[in-house]
Amino acid sequence: CLQYHTGVSGTIASFNYMDAEGLQLSNQEYSVCVRHERGFCGISYTACQDPLHTISESFSLSKPSSPGVVMVGDTTCTTDWISIPCATTSTAGSYIQASGSTPETCVDRVCGEVFCSVTNHPSPSMHCPIYSFVRPFAIRVHLDADEADDGTPANNRGFCLHYVQQPCTSY
Repeated sequence: CLQYHTGVSGTIASFNYMDAEGLQLSNQEYSVCVRHERGFCGISYTACQDPLHTISESFSLSKPSSPGVVMVGDTTCTTDWISIPCATTSTAGSYIQASGSTPETCVDRVCGEVFCSVTNHPSPSMHCPIYSFVRPFAIRVHLDADEADDGTPANNRGFCLHYVQQPCTSY
């Protein structure tokens, strides 16, 4: 783990993020880990607030040419992406997404400019919480070597995510 975080809650950011004003570093491959605290079996991630931009840039990896697009999966996220093991909208510890979601099961890769694990989110231009119940809690970061092929450099600001560990329940 190149970044290692402790505590029930905290903030994770890609290198050079700088409040959505920096540009992501190219050619990066690393993991961000969060120590699993006693009594906690899951973790939620939400995009940080972005007070500087009308359209949030707190999650911006291979941003598509049209704004407000959720991008998930290994066939869509091929250049720059983060991997959250079994990322889901379910708070119940299930690999099944919230009812009526596309895709129906959890995903591993997330990219684009909207942080969400489903492509048919009711507010498609808004970030949504992502949950994972796979331990150890880790995010794999993959940023390719050629940012020019991923659109303009401003399309790749990186990411800032808040995390909160979820207490164990009967699931």
